[in-house]
This record gives sequence, C-alpha cells and structure tokens, in this order.
Amino acid sequence: MLVIGPHGKPQVELKGGERIFSRKNTKTLVRLAKKGYRSKQENDYKTLGRKIFQYIKIQDTNEPEYVEIKDK
Repeated sequence: MLVIGPHGKPQVELKGGERIFSRKNTKTLVRLAKKGYRSKQENDYKTLGRKIFQYIKIQDTNEPEYVEIKDK
C-alpha cells in the first residue's frame, strides 16, 4: 500500500502491520519526545507514553475502512 503525501506523490510504501499516525498526532508526539529528552523528567516521559497509548487505543477501536480497487 502506498501512502500519498499532501502533494499527491507517494510518501511511503507499507508492507503490512505498520501504524500510521496523523500529521497532527505525529507533531504532538515529537514535541512531547523533545520535551522529555531536554528535561529528563520522569513526568514528561510518562506524558509521552500516555499519549502514545491513547493514540494506539483510538486506532484499535476505530471501525476498519477499506478502499475498493476497480479494474480498468
């Protein structure tokens, strides 16, 4: 499966089993990871971990969506 980027070109090819987070969620996770890395505070790492598990739970409980491929 190909993930199409905002400009319509393939961004990445998925082989199966990979998780995809939205750009918004990815930005949040990167921000929290940088904060934890800078501060070295246990609370910052816990916040990052809780947020990751929150996003994974949302993905796991979403209804599956499928795309139909029509033959030409």
